[in-house]
Amino acid sequence: MTDRVRILCLARSGDLIGGAQIQYQYLIEGLNRSGYEPLVLTPAAGPISDALARAGLRTWVFPYPLWRHSEVLRWRHKLWLERRRVRSRLLAFARTHAVRLVRGDFDLGPYITAIAEALGIPSVVHVRGSVKRGGVRRYALLRASALIVIGDGYRDQLLHYGVPSERITVIADATDLARFTPRCSPILRQEDSAIAANDVLFGIVGRIEPFKRQLDFLHAAEQVIAAGRRAHFFVIGAPNRDRPRYVRRVQTFPTARGIDRRVTFTGPRLHMDRVMASLDVLVTLSGGSVMLEAMACGVPVVTASARSPAELKIVRDGEAGLVVPAGNADALVRALLQLCDDVELRRSLGAKGRHRVETQFGRDRLVSETVHPYDALMREGLPFEHCRLFVPSLINALAPTEESGANS
Repeated sequence: MTDRVRILCLARSGDLIGGAQIQYQYLIEGLNRSGYEPLVLTPAAGPISDALARAGLRTWVFPYPLWRHSEVLRWRHKLWLERRRVRSRLLAFARTHAVRLVRGDFDLGPYITAIAEALGIPSVVHVRGSVKRGGVRRYALLRASALIVIGDGYRDQLLHYGVPSERITVIADATDLARFTPRCSPILRQEDSAIAANDVLFGIVGRIEPFKRQLDFLHAAEQVIAAGRRAHFFVIGAPNRDRPRYVRRVQTFPTARGIDRRVTFTGPRLHMDRVMASLDVLVTLSGGSVMLEAMACGVPVVTASARSPAELKIVRDGEAGLVVPAGNADALVRALLQLCDDVELRRSLGAKGRHRVETQFGRDRLVSETVHPYDALMREGLPFEHCRLFVPSLINALAPTEESGANS
């Protein structure tokens, strides 16, 4: 297998804590079967590094700070020195292992582009969220050989900030069609004796934090219950320890409003296929690949428009789910009531969602579309403007001064 192209893959996390990490796993495992040899670095050990190792990939634990971490003025100099040391160690690792391409997420962009430029190899940065004008500079996006984004809105944003269109490729997320299916064995009803047989189960999935809008979900739940509907509501995901005030508001809301017998906090769950298959309706007010998992299980989705530029390419109103205007609480309640009352509508939307995922959002499609720009970079090499001449100070800053601290 020595003829395969070695890719240095920088992961944002070692934990499977959300859709971004799951998409990363799908992609890296697929690349390993597509003529490439991913060498995976994770900043800490955890489920994602363990899963990739079990899949036969070469993985190392290699601590590095993300660029989005706090840069309080009094710590800025210390952080700059740490990042400089990390760049040197990453460059030494890439040289030792004869890496020919570097890829990773946008908040690792400065590492990715610095390594690639020093070695004269291409770099690919994956953008999964909104990037402001200052972020284009901070994350070195203009220096990347190619950018892969998950939605047209993110592409348009980068174009507005001066990123050349020929460097941007739009590739939507995917899901595991073999794991997430309508045949999955549901688990939530069996776990909670408070759920009645005729309760409609609604769920929201993701870390408890303001962006995920669990509080809006619970406000809607209160209205559905007040309307006399038999329904139970699940908040699925771990609390974000960096948002304690919001977490406290969410966790205390059901008791304060007298709906605690109709609301269950599950915490983080490993068997998300069985959890998803338990729901009658998934509610997501922040988009995300969780929509694809629900659709693959035949579960209809309620989502909000204009929350994520990638969102409407996945769920269209009346096709796999219902789309409500972002921030419109009344429209959200109406959509939940409509699905609560109409079991045939739930079944129809669920079946359409499964078909849509099967035809457009499988893992094989994700890998094949991603391999295309990778192959193009390997065939064409770097554009002229990326073949930079480095000043001695930058060469010294990136030169390997110590052996890689990665552990296999």
